[in-house]
Amino acid sequence: MARSTVHYADSETNNILKKLHNKLRPAGTPVQRVEYIIELLLLRIFEVKLIQDPEFNQLRELFRPKPDAKNEQERERDKLLFSSLLTVPNDQILPALNQKFFPFYAHILSEARKVWKGNLSTKVQDQLVLIEEVFGNSNFTNNVTSGNMAEVIGLVAELDKDRLMKTDLLGDAIESALSETGGTKDIGLHRTPDHIRHFMVGLVAPTFDDRLFDPTVGTGGFMFDSFEYVLQGVSRDGRWPGPKEHPELASWFKTWFDAHPVAMPSIETTTDFYRTGVAGIEYLGMVRKMAAINFYVRGLNPGNIQQGDALEKFGTEILPNSKTIIIANPPFGAERDKESYPNVWSEYPTESETTILFVKLMLESLKPGGRCAVIVSDGFLTWDQNSARALRRALLDECELQAVISLPQGVFVSKGGQGPKTSILCFVKGGRTRDVWFYKVTNDGYTMGTNRKSVPGCQLVEALDLFHRHVREGKQPPESRHSFCIPADWIKVLDPRVKDKIRDETRAEMNARAAEDKIKLAEKLDAQVASKKLTATERKDRLAQHDELWRSKIENAIAQKIERAHLYSFNLPNYRSSLTPAQLAA
Repeated sequence: MARSTVHYADSETNNILKKLHNKLRPAGTPVQRVEYIIELLLLRIFEVKLIQDPEFNQLRELFRPKPDAKNEQERERDKLLFSSLLTVPNDQILPALNQKFFPFYAHILSEARKVWKGNLSTKVQDQLVLIEEVFGNSNFTNNVTSGNMAEVIGLVAELDKDRLMKTDLLGDAIESALSETGGTKDIGLHRTPDHIRHFMVGLVAPTFDDRLFDPTVGTGGFMFDSFEYVLQGVSRDGRWPGPKEHPELASWFKTWFDAHPVAMPSIETTTDFYRTGVAGIEYLGMVRKMAAINFYVRGLNPGNIQQGDALEKFGTEILPNSKTIIIANPPFGAERDKESYPNVWSEYPTESETTILFVKLMLESLKPGGRCAVIVSDGFLTWDQNSARALRRALLDECELQAVISLPQGVFVSKGGQGPKTSILCFVKGGRTRDVWFYKVTNDGYTMGTNRKSVPGCQLVEALDLFHRHVREGKQPPESRHSFCIPADWIKVLDPRVKDKIRDETRAEMNARAAEDKIKLAEKLDAQVASKKLTATERKDRLAQHDELWRSKIENAIAQKIERAHLYSFNLPNYRSSLTPAQLAA
């Protein structure tokens, strides 16, 4: 995913996160701080879920103190919850974590079975397995004490419960901790702003019947937002996209859900959706752990987040024609694990640009009729290597390329400056493209700069409205300075002026070569006629054959050069020229 260190969180949360990271700064490297933050936040999240989630009712018994128990830990089980750390003296917090908390949570599944009546539910068991995984090797080094653990615990406790449970606060915390030192790059954390994720989920409009997938899942944002979008269709209680959403975008979603109510699905449908409906792959173990925790917070199956190289897994763990929705923000210019991926694209196995490989993987992974929304750098729209041209042509000829939505430059920005200019591609696998809708977003609802603040006039609202009212219905939206459609045939046609130039230059060059070659051939034939090895008629025929051969070579060379010059560019504003039907047919 494209890196963004833009802050959209409320100022109170941002201030808490900054203080938290400053306190932990002496504790070690950025990566070590990430581990500490993950574990402290998970302890807090677990206690909140224990109190709020009805599925954890039986587990509450595990934390009731038993004054008569012989074992000290059993007598003081309530002291194994995060909130109890607020009463522990600063110099005793580290021993409490390392000697009591972490060993207990590393075996919480077996502890839970002691108090649970009957078999653990699948959902609770999946979540406890994740907790054991996170705390299995936990150990805070002595360096952490220099960060003043009491203050660190206090700051974690100050974080708003709703924000903790309903947003990607974990991702916010990690990114805030690492952005100043470039640590996000060190651990491969590249996140998409909340409102852009919500916008893209709104474009694909997932349902309980879909199989959703993100091959570059990061902290899981696209997938858990898709899950909550699906639930919101049934509940319509306003919990998603949440209180921190841009007000105009939140209003559009409320109107949308009210107009498109979803009936309560069957137990079989919801169970199947939980088990296999939402999944992703993340390359780095630490980031994969964050995604799994985000799934745990929201009641998804943490086990559906795999670790590894998605490109390598294609064809085995990622099957062709297996997904109905893919939403992703693949890395731009990332390094590959392997020299070649013939399993992804046998025609271009050594392609080095990962964006091309991931978009190709998404295309192949979709079922016929499956839909995709993917963020690409604007370079992808015009790259001239053969693989890029072939992929753009495939999106036109083997898919319905519905939209190219241009995002403003400031969506992805870091403290080092502006990030890449990006666009969203929306396509449906199967069929052929008739028209491509282009929409240019200049106001995504936030001010430019690192600390972005909400402003009126969010164009994402209009884009969603036009997309669902017109584009998804196969109709052209009204044209404006931000919105227009381009026929796919225009994209497939090379500018006639370029064609004419290629024809003229190729003919001039090759006619000169043909003339030189003909002179040499004529001299050779004249010698054969003089020695009576060839008749004059045969000489004439041989020269005619020479001319025909060169005419064919010239036309083939022209065709090849025209094909190589044809970019199948998705830079759609360039096509708004006054080409006549005669020029298009040229």
